[in-house]
Amino acid sequence: MKNSRVAVPPRRRAAVLVAFAAIGLCLAFGCSTDRKAYKSDPPAPPKMTLAQYEVGEWATRRSFVPASLSEAGMRAEAIFSAAAANDWPDAQSEFRWFATGVEQLNQDIDDQEELKGQLSSALMSLGVAINAEDRLGTLGGANSVIEILVQMEGPLSPVIPIYVKLMGVYGRQIQLVAPSGNTDDLAALAYAIHTAWYIFRPQVALMSDDVATFDSIVSGLDSATLPGEYEDYARQLLSAVSGMESHFREQAAGAY
Repeated sequence: MKNSRVAVPPRRRAAVLVAFAAIGLCLAFGCSTDRKAYKSDPPAPPKMTLAQYEVGEWATRRSFVPASLSEAGMRAEAIFSAAAANDWPDAQSEFRWFATGVEQLNQDIDDQEELKGQLSSALMSLGVAINAEDRLGTLGGANSVIEILVQMEGPLSPVIPIYVKLMGVYGRQIQLVAPSGNTDDLAALAYAIHTAWYIFRPQVALMSDDVATFDSIVSGLDSATLPGEYEDYARQLLSAVSGMESHFREQAAGAY
């Protein structure tokens, strides 16, 4: 229905786009040569941090993420899990949802036309990979779809903050890249995680005891040099992210 479309507040949209741009530039062109300088005294969050605008709001604010967008994220994650298990019937079943689901998603979200176009292209590539039972292509394609959906959620006050989900996206990508031995790509992904964490870190410090856990993991990724080290820390990161996601879901459930 037309009046149910979600409009993105301009201030929030701008802040999220700047944050994504910083992380995207890091991935595309490489990051600062100082990326290994972080030890026990981490740098302050970047000035463009959205955290300064939202610190302390998570337990009380309203989420504007439409059900279709949340469902799309769950379906993409299910496709990733199915491909990891080589369960192609399940992957195909989950992917069929997008035939009508993405149309509803596009109706529910106002603007974000560029991301809608990216999602359409990513879904086409993902469908090809699933039909070919291309495991690596499906894993990478599903992770790309998840990243786009996270960007779409960003300005809409999601229950789980975008930076938590971004760390999950980049952690999974490390696991996909590590077997190739490409340490340049692994280092760029590690610093993207570093950037997402320090944008989000002030919020975690206010509401959770998990700061030390994430600091340790991010520090390990910063100092990693071998693909196996990156994989090990990515595994730890994904476990910590899962716990953090549960924490925010519980907070949101208790607030209403």
